[in-house]
Amino acid sequence: MNPIEETRQLLNQAAKLLKQIPSQQQWQSRIAELQMRLNQPCVLAIAGRVKAGKSSFLNALIGSDLAKVGELETTATINRFSYGEPDDPEHPVTVVWDNGMQTHETQDFMDSLQGHDAETLKKAEGINYLEFRLKHELLREITLVDTPGTDAVVGEGGDEHEKVTQAFFNLRKKHREQTAACASEADAVIYLVGAVATNNARKFLDDFRDASSDSSALNAVGVLSKVDIDTALMERRHEQADYVANSLREQLITVIPVSAGLYMAVRDHRSDLPMWQEKLKTIPPKAFAYFMQQESMYLTERDDVIRALYQGCNATPLSLKERQQLRSGLVWSLFRTIATTLYESATPEEAIQKLNDIANMDEVRNTVREQFFNRSKIIRCFRILSELHVLIDHIRRNAFYEMRQQCRQHEKWMQFVSTSANRTDSATVQSLLKFLKEQSKTEADINALEEQLRRELIIPMEDLQLNLENYDADYRSLKLLQSSRNQWSEEEYQELCQLFGLYGERCMPAGMSAYARQMYWRQKATVLADRKMRTIAEQAVNVYGEI
Repeated sequence: MNPIEETRQLLNQAAKLLKQIPSQQQWQSRIAELQMRLNQPCVLAIAGRVKAGKSSFLNALIGSDLAKVGELETTATINRFSYGEPDDPEHPVTVVWDNGMQTHETQDFMDSLQGHDAETLKKAEGINYLEFRLKHELLREITLVDTPGTDAVVGEGGDEHEKVTQAFFNLRKKHREQTAACASEADAVIYLVGAVATNNARKFLDDFRDASSDSSALNAVGVLSKVDIDTALMERRHEQADYVANSLREQLITVIPVSAGLYMAVRDHRSDLPMWQEKLKTIPPKAFAYFMQQESMYLTERDDVIRALYQGCNATPLSLKERQQLRSGLVWSLFRTIATTLYESATPEEAIQKLNDIANMDEVRNTVREQFFNRSKIIRCFRILSELHVLIDHIRRNAFYEMRQQCRQHEKWMQFVSTSANRTDSATVQSLLKFLKEQSKTEADINALEEQLRRELIIPMEDLQLNLENYDADYRSLKLLQSSRNQWSEEEYQELCQLFGLYGERCMPAGMSAYARQMYWRQKATVLADRKMRTIAEQAVNVYGEI
């Protein structure tokens, strides 16, 4: 199957057939837009609540500090990251304004979009989006879009009366509209969720699914962000991610626990970790446990407390200045996680491995690669076909109705002209009748064209969409099967591999009855406790029903 070529052929056929419809120029421009998008990268939106850690996550994902991270939320609307390099390295940020103008700005310009003052709000209000071009392998197949965030609040102090200005309201409204637009235009979404699934998260993801034609070929992956925020969450991060995934199972394929901030901190301070570990290990266990309880305890200046903590120990206590230098300006939760891991590890290398396991960015990258890189053609084609289907449905409801109305109107005119023949020159009558006939299709012509549209475009388009859905469902089932291979018997595993087309086309193992195997997997699905295994069994039931 070549989804790109088959979709291209359908778009060409649509352009050809639509030439026979009056006022077809408006439809042709839409077809041309879909043809242009066919070979473009898929759009992957990063979404989530304000302060969910989107900027940190994006920085960790692309390995760059372009996405501003700080205490203030970014008031600029949308940041797009695409493959390439800026025309002017000194002005790497392309600003696309609401009026269509484009300007090239410095990194300082983007940083200036932080804050809540009137000047910043006014500047951000006129921006459509910021575009960054990077030569990063991730961006060859995918354009990343960093959204302002759901539940965005622009302005210090929220709705404090003295902070409310017209610019504040305009920009907050614009944030909501642009985030919603990202959901409708993106092919896929990475949604940063909290430790508890909220109704706002569920609504946003439902809106994305609806905007994406409610298709299994279009994906939403969840990221449980900031798992280092407290030790309890960090210790049960995988269980909590499974809990959220189960709560949002209708909206998300999976939920991955992540600490993007930890990933960036380890990357930036990797060379410092041996020295950090050496100093931390001079602290006696009782003192270390006290320091790690909370930030104020780590920064204590009380000599009596320090003496009590170091009692019976020959080590020289670290001064407050030394403890502050050791922290290196890191957010407390990140430093606590790094310090604890270094203290409990035998070597810096062991600690780095543990920290990267907590950060878990490799799993995110692998998921993005598997879910989007390897399937980007399917995602792109399905989205284009869905939009083409909507367009054709609109044409059938409206253009064909108008054509039939016009046909009936011309028939009335032709009847009127024919009945007036005894009062009009015969040549004039025939000329007028010929003109009216040329200006309108007959009812038979319209019916024939509609049937041709159905036969040569709609049916092949729906068949290709179904094939893409099946291919995608099989692909996801095979991925789940690999991750749970040890939980199946060898006979079950081989049967499922053949059934989901691992070795080529879908096929049923020789000597088996489709009905009997469908009943087997239906019964299996009812007793499996593991959600992934149950999903595989349910897909087997579906496939046996289609064979």
